[in-house]
Amino acid sequence: MTAAAQIDRHSVSHTGKRLPAYGRRLLALRRASRVPDTRQVVIAVADWALVNQHREDAVVIPHGLPVSLVDFRFVAGLPVLMVVNEHDIAIADAVAERVIAAGSRGCIALIKPAFTGKTGLKIYMSHFGDHHEH
Repeated sequence: MTAAAQIDRHSVSHTGKRLPAYGRRLLALRRASRVPDTRQVVIAVADWALVNQHREDAVVIPHGLPVSLVDFRFVAGLPVLMVVNEHDIAIADAVAERVIAAGSRGCIALIKPAFTGKTGLKIYMSHFGDHHEH
């Protein structure tokens, strides 16, 4: 599926921004005053293999969908675990910034290595306004 086709499939919220793939069900859950059973939100950056259609706590930000157009309201009050490939780290920084601005309790990014074999961890902390790498 092309990036354009993936973008066209996303819902547009009342804010004019698009919900990410699988975001509609997570927003419906939050509107019903519920949280995912895991008590967190998983955001996969361009990694469709991580998220399947049966997970209620996960969304995908596909390649080609500008992060500035994504509606992240569904993360308010919840911690976020982001899974990102090493070569997409710039996208992860933009996602984390917007997730924290949308009211998340914080964001941890698990960085999957491209070639190095080392898994990285990046912690974005909303109350400090910066991030730490390990």
